[in-house]
Amino acid sequence: MTGDARPGSRRSPGPRGPAWAFAVVLVNPSLPIDQGWERHDYVGHSHFINTALDGIPVIEATPDGASGLYTRVDIDPLSCPTVTWHWRSDRLQPSADLRKTETEDFSGVLFFVFGDPSLLNPHVPTLAYAWTATPVPVGSLIRNPRHPQSLVTIKLEGTSTVGTWREEIRNLRADYRAAFGHEPQTRLHYVALFSDDDQTHEAAVTYYGAVVASDCKANAQ
Repeated sequence: MTGDARPGSRRSPGPRGPAWAFAVVLVNPSLPIDQGWERHDYVGHSHFINTALDGIPVIEATPDGASGLYTRVDIDPLSCPTVTWHWRSDRLQPSADLRKTETEDFSGVLFFVFGDPSLLNPHVPTLAYAWTATPVPVGSLIRNPRHPQSLVTIKLEGTSTVGTWREEIRNLRADYRAAFGHEPQTRLHYVALFSDDDQTHEAAVTYYGAVVASDCKANAQ
């Protein structure tokens, strides 16, 4: 099932510095991975490294199985709704299709996890923003084939923008409403990078710059 979440996304040829009065850095790509992240290897061991691209600090992600990096945050999405980041993908998995379990590989993706997964409640509401070759229009909402009620992906970039810097500006509150039909009821507790090729076995590489929450009010944290 797909929908459309195009309003609220803005793209430009290259990264720009933030200019907000009150903003919170959610992902700092200069922070060593072994200090600021919790790693989960589900299959194999994908590669994440701190590096720089065009002089910009980034985390480089290349898949070798299915792995994720999770960083803990504590943000009220109603009081701090806007997230901004820049990224670049230099190679996409051509046969990946996020609508099907047998081809569900992420070339590039950011997860925003609302609440705390637990043994009794493992599938909390999660928004994913993907750079993918999945053959749907940019802006489409894609319900995860395994967890359609809890994980919704928004396709932000595709094959036509491979090899270029892209800037994304998203309203978490609006995207959450579009994905789940109501306002966020829990705080944003994790941001995650994920890299996998365990379905398609095709190569990919994506670079992630800083992720910043902005338009924040005093009670956002």
